[in-house]
Amino acid sequence: MTEKHPLIAYACYRRPEFLKVNLKQLLKNPELSKYEVLFTLDHGYDPQAEEVIQWFAKQNATKDVLVFKLPEKMSAMPATANIMAGYLIATQRSDSYFIPAEEDIIPSTDFLRFNEYVYDNYLSKHDRLGWVAHKRRLDPIDGDPSILIGDYQSTSPSCIPIKIIQNHLLKHINNPMWYENPQQYNMQHFLKSRIMPHIFLDHDCMLERIMEQDKLFVLKPDHARSAHIGFTGGISGRDKGEDISAMPFEARVEMLEEIIYDTQALKEKAHVNKHDIIGLPFEKEWQLIVLDTDRDRAVASSWHYDLDNEFKDYIMQKVVI
Repeated sequence: MTEKHPLIAYACYRRPEFLKVNLKQLLKNPELSKYEVLFTLDHGYDPQAEEVIQWFAKQNATKDVLVFKLPEKMSAMPATANIMAGYLIATQRSDSYFIPAEEDIIPSTDFLRFNEYVYDNYLSKHDRLGWVAHKRRLDPIDGDPSILIGDYQSTSPSCIPIKIIQNHLLKHINNPMWYENPQQYNMQHFLKSRIMPHIFLDHDCMLERIMEQDKLFVLKPDHARSAHIGFTGGISGRDKGEDISAMPFEARVEMLEEIIYDTQALKEKAHVNKHDIIGLPFEKEWQLIVLDTDRDRAVASSWHYDLDNEFKDYIMQKVVI
């Protein structure tokens, strides 16, 4: 029987400079050899992405990389079909967990170690822990690296068990209306959601509706292990900020590498959507990661939609599958 590995899937479109910076960070994770890496290329992708993927394949020579191309525009919302393709492929390639990745969400050098630890110690043991998500961008990024919080609020997942995809997501992401008309889909399936059906139609908010309906908890790190450094529309002449498209590709990559830890420098380059951009925090040493069930240990987190701390009640019941 062929051994199945956890899968990382990069949803790629038109940000090849971000993709290369991202992959350079990923290569600094010593656990990478444990994973398969998939690239899903959305319809209309930047051809430079294929050169970046070929470069990565040479760097990550221990395993072949996988590539899947969407033949046409397949969802009303940008990127939804491309991102969810990774989820579907993960159910065939892995029997443990899946890491969905995007070009401009940059991982820390302990990103894989963190996600593996959280899966092994928490996600794999409880049926209502849906996934671990990237830290809320509205919270401070610099926190306690040994603390996780949990509640009924989600951002994009950074690690999700295959069992959760199979038991909670597949019935939705196999439905064509999920992609073709998300507002109508929400009216049919999530009418009681706190999120109005006509707003927040991107994939992460669609997953949050599932989380809410199925009463799943989401874990989040007190100290961020990733950062959304992307400028609106990309940086290669596709945004309203500084037009650096005339710069050679590698010069763009080097420029980004120099500022991935510097939120202010990133915002100055972007000029737009400043609240949505944040630099990586510097990595901190940690050995164990514990759940802050009493909400008195996290130093850089906020809790949402769980005023009665049902998360603590659930964890204290030790419901293990």
